[in-house]
Amino acid sequence: PDLTLVKHSCVSRMVARSESTLNAGIVGCKVYYASEPTIIWYAGGELGSFRPGGRPFGKGELDRGQYDGLDEVSFVTGAAMLIKRATVENVGLLDDRFFLGMEDYDYCRRALQAGFRLLFAPDAVVWHKVGASRSSEMIEVCRGYKASVIYMKKRPSAPVWLAWIFVYAP
Repeated sequence: PDLTLVKHSCVSRMVARSESTLNAGIVGCKVYYASEPTIIWYAGGELGSFRPGGRPFGKGELDRGQYDGLDEVSFVTGAAMLIKRATVENVGLLDDRFFLGMEDYDYCRRALQAGFRLLFAPDAVVWHKVGASRSSEMIEVCRGYKASVIYMKKRPSAPVWLAWIFVYAP
C-alpha cells in the first residue's frame, strides 16, 4: 500500500478519536507485525499492578475483529501513540532515563494519574518492524532490567516494589 496514505489515514483517525472524547490524553491504534501483516502485535493494553509494564491485547493473534469494539485502555504502546498537547503540558515529556523500553508504560501511568483518558482507535492501523531498533539480545536483557528497575522505583507503593523484588528480580 501507499505508505503516505496509510500514515495519513491512521493519524487522521487517531486525531478524530481524540477530539470526540472528553479528557482524551493519549490515543493508540491497532498495530500489526510488518512481517506478518494480518497478525496483531498490539490491540490495546493494560498496565500491570505487581509487575513492571503491563500487557498488550491480541499479541500474536490473527485479527478477526475481536478487538474492534475496544474503546478505553490503560496502556498505549509507544510504537504508535498520539499524545495531545494538553497531556504534554500537564504530564511533561517521556522520561529520558528510559531508552527503548518502559517509557510508554511510565508515561501512560502518569497520564492516567493526571486524569487523562487513554483510548484505542481500532480503525487506525500501522505495521511495525518489531525489534528493528534493537541490537544484541544480551544488551536488550540488561537494558530491559534497568528500565524495569527505574519504572518500579517511580512507583510510590512499597508493597508493590517489594513484591516485584521477590517475584521478578533474580
